[in-house]
Amino acid sequence: MKKNKIKFAMFSDMIYYNKDLHPKPMREYMPDWFKKIPNTDYPRTTTVQTCPSFLDVFKEGYVITTPVDVEIEVKEDGSFTWQTKTIFDIDALHTVRADFISAHNDVQMVNHLPKDSGIVKMLKMQFPMYVMTPPGYSCRQVPMSYMFEKNDDWESIYGVLKTDVINELNIQIAIKKYNKKILIPQHTPLCVYVPYKREKQLPLEITKYSEDEEAKKYFNKNYLTVHGSFKSGYLRNFRKT
Repeated sequence: MKKNKIKFAMFSDMIYYNKDLHPKPMREYMPDWFKKIPNTDYPRTTTVQTCPSFLDVFKEGYVITTPVDVEIEVKEDGSFTWQTKTIFDIDALHTVRADFISAHNDVQMVNHLPKDSGIVKMLKMQFPMYVMTPPGYSCRQVPMSYMFEKNDDWESIYGVLKTDVINELNIQIAIKKYNKKILIPQHTPLCVYVPYKREKQLPLEITKYSEDEEAKKYFNKNYLTVHGSFKSGYLRNFRKT
């Protein structure tokens, strides 16, 4: 890949031709409750609609959703079953990945977790697609943010993948309940794939602010631009950067 883009190469025609099942930008999954919040609230108090740490979450990455309803049940002996309402096609080159749900053996992780982790089985969804990024780019697999739907049965797991080298799209699903038929409906947002350019980790420096002239200049340069107006200076001046 020569262009700076993320590519999802699908080997299921049923999914490829159904755009509703494609990965989509995170901005399309901004929760309704968040959209309804005004920028300011009386008296002249800005809300999270002007806060960078909230807003910019929805600028990054592409959401992966379940292509079909999936029902999973894990037994106390470690065995599990899964089923879907229907199956989707896999091309002849990829029949080895025909099982949509597979498991990590308990000795790989679950047996070593703290007792209060709440995780009883680690499964993975093997999606019929590859994810590809240009040389030097990786992806973070990030659980969905600010959804707040109560879910005590399962969760997707954070991960990092060098998607310029390893292209399989496998999402780890931590199951939290024994002997329960857990339904993950079609179109459920599972996680966000956030591409980023790999760089060496920045070296750490700790300073005392009152004695650090560089830090003072850095902070003072943009402080009033961001905080000097009743309306969000960040939205007006930095949101597009």
